[in-house]
Amino acid sequence: MYKLKAYIKALRPIGWIPFWFSLSLGMIDGGFESLPKVATALVIFGPLLLGGIYMINFYSDIEADRKSSVTKDVRMADQPFASGEISPRAGLLTAVALITVAFVLAAFVNTPFLIASVYVGLILTIYSMPPRLKERPFADIFANSTTAGFASYAAGWFLFQTPNSIPIYPLIWVTLLVAATYLLTVIIDVEDDKRSRLTTTATVLGTKKALIISTVIYFASFLFYLVTLITRWSTLAYWILLPPLLKSPFSYFKLYKNPNRVYHLAKKAVMSAGIGLLVLIVFYTLLAIIGISDKDIINYFARLLQS
Repeated sequence: MYKLKAYIKALRPIGWIPFWFSLSLGMIDGGFESLPKVATALVIFGPLLLGGIYMINFYSDIEADRKSSVTKDVRMADQPFASGEISPRAGLLTAVALITVAFVLAAFVNTPFLIASVYVGLILTIYSMPPRLKERPFADIFANSTTAGFASYAAGWFLFQTPNSIPIYPLIWVTLLVAATYLLTVIIDVEDDKRSRLTTTATVLGTKKALIISTVIYFASFLFYLVTLITRWSTLAYWILLPPLLKSPFSYFKLYKNPNRVYHLAKKAVMSAGIGLLVLIVFYTLLAIIGISDKDIINYFARLLQS
């Protein structure tokens, strides 16, 4: 049981949320037509692919994490590799096995879904391992935003639709949203990263400039969200997400008054994404079980208003 808890911690379930968020929006826009496919995608982009990737990340950061004073979803100094709960060799073999199973399952889904999965696995592996995109300014933002945003949304879309019909606005929105949120997480790490001599976007720019860039990217993402809301107005998912997204700009304004709130804001962003994700999955699962779509609901109320 002790080992099991260590391995679950190493899989870092909280870290799956940004990927699941984008993946779920892609599945919803793609049709959300088959619950077995939905479940398969969530498993691949969860305990298998992302679980393996997070284990590689913990493995590659053993020494830095042992010196860390940062607490996110876990206290970094207590992560299973740094604490010795999992041996590096056993953990690395487990990670490789999980990622391999993820790719095999993805291959059974379809080729575009497999390509998106391989992209996520490849980019996030070289994010943690040499050439360590994690330590290359702006490459760290690119790695996280294009995997948790672009590729995850695309994978969800590919589950039911072809690549040539993928909608652009939600794709850009989730990618920019992840980029803005990721920058907040490296701002949290900035002092520890400086002590460990890690070169991230935040250590190069400094906290103030990194915060400004995060804000600019966030408001750009919000504009693309509004365009998405207008162009895909019949998709209820985007209306469900409207209330928390309207509150987010005010959180950024508070951050400028007190930069020490950055951890609180990053945590709040993940929690909001998690709650939104849960609501969307439950709502669209119920619609799939009943055999109707959100567009059917909108058309029904439209007819009521006309009568």
